[in-house]
Amino acid sequence: MNKQQFEEILEKFKKAPVEFEVLCLVLKGLPNGEIAKSRKSAKGTISKTVSNIYEKFGIKSEFPGDQPQRDKLKDLFLQHKPEWVSNDFSVSTDENIKQLENITNKGLIPLVPSDEELVPELEEELISFAISILEEIGFDEIFKMKRALDFVGYKPKINIIADKRYQLFLEYSSNLGLSVSINKNILEPHLLNLKYWVDLGDSNWNTEIAGIFLVIPGKENLFLHSLKPKYWNILEIEGKTIGDVYLNDQENPEYYDNTTQETTKKCLEGFNKSDLSDSESYLNINENKEFNFNYTWQMVINSRAVLKDFLIYFGKILMNIQSGDTSDIDDIPF
Repeated sequence: MNKQQFEEILEKFKKAPVEFEVLCLVLKGLPNGEIAKSRKSAKGTISKTVSNIYEKFGIKSEFPGDQPQRDKLKDLFLQHKPEWVSNDFSVSTDENIKQLENITNKGLIPLVPSDEELVPELEEELISFAISILEEIGFDEIFKMKRALDFVGYKPKINIIADKRYQLFLEYSSNLGLSVSINKNILEPHLLNLKYWVDLGDSNWNTEIAGIFLVIPGKENLFLHSLKPKYWNILEIEGKTIGDVYLNDQENPEYYDNTTQETTKKCLEGFNKSDLSDSESYLNINENKEFNFNYTWQMVINSRAVLKDFLIYFGKILMNIQSGDTSDIDDIPF
């Protein structure tokens, strides 16, 4: 492999933060088990990631085990990027793990010449922007931040509400952008649930969910006035931006008739959760199924204005709940 081919492959890794981090740690001499421990990932997941790294660099071995491929990878980097290769972690010790965690918690990865080469620009900008907003409202005084290459998580410093889990979690992916996860109990009183009745026959009905949304606090009028025409009769007439709204225009299936059935059909034809109204006025909500975070709702936010509004509003709610002061906050769940 010549220098140009090597640089082209390496450049692609810089756009895949997780693989890039694992690559750096492999070059540092850290075994798969310790990489998994430091990243709180399954060893099998790390082994698969390492195998993908070998494949992308065209590294194969006729011998069993991982070491021959590691040696070839190191030889390749010794040829083109010798400063990236080290054996500091060649021996598995708790001290090495502690040292590695200290590095990753600060958002730094060993062997990378600079932060600019470490994290894609968009990720660094959005996550840094989010951290600065939270610092401005004093969030870091109540919540402890853990930062790694591809995520930032916040846990309570003092567990007044007896919940030691992450209450706010920011994660970047090259496919989606910045994903924000927050405890469901905090978000649910503010959600808009679009539902519809389904006729199962024989007077049996079932409720289906078309989508779950968060209308940004303070942007309710923008959301309602910017609705796509086919949703006017249902959402704008109802004037609701929180709670359950049925696309059938009826909350009781006993009143379901041909007119409402036709309305429902029109609403569901080509239903697009990302094109409901002005994109700056609402967010699509999904359950976070990664990292065992099924206790959180997740949304993708790539607008600085929306991110700022969201973090200030819900950051203050989290702070007030954690500090035990809820005197000036409405609709806080307990």
